[in-house]
Amino acid sequence: NLYQKFRKLLFYPLNYGTKDYSVIIFAKVSHLPFFTPIFRCFNWCILPAQHSPMYRIICLLLCILYNFIPSNGLAQVQQDIPKPRLNHLAIYVVDVQQSASFYSELFGFDTLPEPFHDNKHAWFSIGPGIALHIIQGAPQPKAYFLNNHMCFSVQSTAIYIEKLIKKGISYYNAQGEKSRITTRIDGVKQVWIQDPDGYYIEINDARN
Repeated sequence: NLYQKFRKLLFYPLNYGTKDYSVIIFAKVSHLPFFTPIFRCFNWCILPAQHSPMYRIICLLLCILYNFIPSNGLAQVQQDIPKPRLNHLAIYVVDVQQSASFYSELFGFDTLPEPFHDNKHAWFSIGPGIALHIIQGAPQPKAYFLNNHMCFSVQSTAIYIEKLIKKGISYYNAQGEKSRITTRIDGVKQVWIQDPDGYYIEINDARN
C-alpha cells in the first residue's frame, strides 16, 4: 500500500536487540532552528515500530513537507551573522619612532590616535577601516621569509621604484634578487622591500 511504499522509500530499518526501530532520514533538519522543537524527535530520532500507522504517516508527511521548503526560504529565516572583517595588522619593532617615520614618509599613511600614549605605539590608517599597529619592544631585528609579507598597491610600480632609489631603499623580485622586478602571471608588476626591522613589504600595481 501507499504507506508501505513511503516507509520503504524514506525509512531505514535498524535492529536494537529485540526491538524494531525506524530512523527517519532527512538532511535539512539542522538548518531550520525554529522547527527544532517540532522535529527534535525526528532528527536522528528513533520511532518504535509499535507506534500506530496513522502516527507514523503523520510523521512522514511532516518530513516530506519540511523537505519541500525552499533552501532560500531557510536562509531568510536564519539570523544574518556579519562576517569578521580585518581590523589591523601589527608589527613588533625595535624603535617605534624609526619605523613610524619609515611608513609615514615612504607611503604617506595618516596617523591614528592610539590609546596608550607611552611612546611605544604608533597607529596608521592603511585602508578603509584597517590600521597598522607598530609596537616597540623587540630586542633586535630578525630574518623573515619574503613570502611572509604585507602588500600595498600603487599607481605605478616603476614610478615607485624611482622613489625607493632616491631614498636608498633596496628592492627585490620574488626570487630575492636585488634590483629586479617580478611580473606576475596576470601582468601585475611586483617588488619587495624591507622595513627597518626586516619585515617584507610587497609593492605592486594591482588594480583590485
